[in-house]
Amino acid sequence: MLQQRLWAGFALFICPLIIIAAIFNAGHLLGVVAYTSKPMVVPQLLSQLAIIAGGISSASVFNSQIKQMKNQ
Repeated sequence: MLQQRLWAGFALFICPLIIIAAIFNAGHLLGVVAYTSKPMVVPQLLSQLAIIAGGISSASVFNSQIKQMKNQ
């Protein structure tokens, strides 16, 4: 029970931070692509896409934790 509560607290604290970072990176990536004529460097692009993917999965975890807390 304690481990489940710790995971819920961790998810409710960390997931919104990752979601905010993903939204920021998505906006930054779109801005760079829209206003720069030179191509993106692949490692930089992949790291930004990884953060965006992490934000999407964090939104899923955050949503499931909220639903689980409502059911308790």
